[in-house]
Amino acid sequence: MGKVVKFELKATPKFAFKKVKSRKKSSTGNLNQLDLFNSEHEGKVLKLPSNLSIFDEALLFDEQGNNRAEELYWDAISNGESVSDAYCNLGILQFNTGNKAKAIDCFTQSLKADPRHFESHYNLANLYLEVENIALARLHYEVAAEIEPEFPNVFYNLGVVYAMTRDFEKAAAGLERYTTMVTDEESLEAKSLLLSIRETLSRGKS
Repeated sequence: MGKVVKFELKATPKFAFKKVKSRKKSSTGNLNQLDLFNSEHEGKVLKLPSNLSIFDEALLFDEQGNNRAEELYWDAISNGESVSDAYCNLGILQFNTGNKAKAIDCFTQSLKADPRHFESHYNLANLYLEVENIALARLHYEVAAEIEPEFPNVFYNLGVVYAMTRDFEKAAAGLERYTTMVTDEESLEAKSLLLSIRETLSRGKS
């Protein structure tokens, strides 16, 4: 009978959902650079430029935390505009209201419109990991990593998922990659987890 090597996981996955931002410039500047999780603009009146698409308009309302965003995302979908992006952002809105089943449906509808939609794969992976469906979380993180290999958090979360499933070699590889993509300060938790994994691997070989 093989030796059982004890490993205690002390790491928190990076669960922040990744919202799709506009890839279009308008008279407001580059909407792609809006911080959608910043409350800096709270309470201010939105002045929408007339040349905004429905999706971009929804995005601006979303940034304000205005409930009209959901209606406009559905309008964008009905008009065949940025369908995969709109479904993805709707999935985040649904998750934030506690409706995980509807969030999953929106993310999967996004992937139906665009099977290589990075944000929806990543968000689905986060959601599946939270509800402890490790196999599906792993699958969607792996796909997300193939689509967007420059996004650090996907490799951190992959490292955590691999560690949870005791695939320590892959866990170490994912975490090592993450540490090369972020600052020293941001990599502290990953390096601590890496140390634990390497000690576990070393015990398993002894």
